[in-house]
Amino acid sequence: PAMSPVTENPRPACQDTPAALISSAPAAAGADPAAAAHPAAGATGGSALSRADDLPAPDKARLEKLRSCLKNCGSMVVALSGGVDSCTLAFVAAEVLGAGALAVTAVSALLPDGELEDARALTARAGLNHLCVTTCELDDPDIAANNRERCYYCKRLRFKKLCALARARGFRYVADGSNLDDEKDYRPGMR
Repeated sequence: PAMSPVTENPRPACQDTPAALISSAPAAAGADPAAAAHPAAGATGGSALSRADDLPAPDKARLEKLRSCLKNCGSMVVALSGGVDSCTLAFVAAEVLGAGALAVTAVSALLPDGELEDARALTARAGLNHLCVTTCELDDPDIAANNRERCYYCKRLRFKKLCALARARGFRYVADGSNLDDEKDYRPGMR
C-alpha cells in the first residue's frame, strides 16, 4: 500500500503495510489523489481489536505493523464508508493516534441507504471522532456521465474535500481502508 502526506507532492511511505491500503491524497487544488473482525463488532464487550490476542500470529504481526506505521503518521483523517476495511483502519488509527485521528464520512446522493446510520452507530459505539461532510458528486459532469472512469472522478472529488479538511484542521495524512485484494480488480478509483 501507499500513503502520502497532505502536501503538493505526495510521496509513498509504509509501502508494505498489509493490513490496509492507505491511499495517496495530494492537497493541491486540481491535483489528482490517488483485518480481522469488524472493529466495533462484539456485543460481548470490547472491540474486535481489543481481542487481538485471539488472532493468528501472521495477523498479529500485520496489526502491529499497521500500528507502527500509523504511529509514525502523527495525525490522520480516515475516509470512513462504514465498511469493514475503513472501520478497521479508523479504529486502529484512533487506538494509536487518539485525538490525532478523525473518521470522516462523505454524505451524498450516492451513499447507499443505511450506510450513514451504520457509520454513525459504529463510531459512537467504538468512541471514535467522527465527522460527516457533504459531497455533491452528481454535480460533477465527469461523474454524472457515468462512464468507466466514474469511480476515479468520484474518489478524486472526495479526496480533494478530505485534503482541504485535513489541511484546515492540521491533520498530516488522509487515508482510506482499501485493501490489497482491490488491486486485482479494475478499480479506477485506486489510481
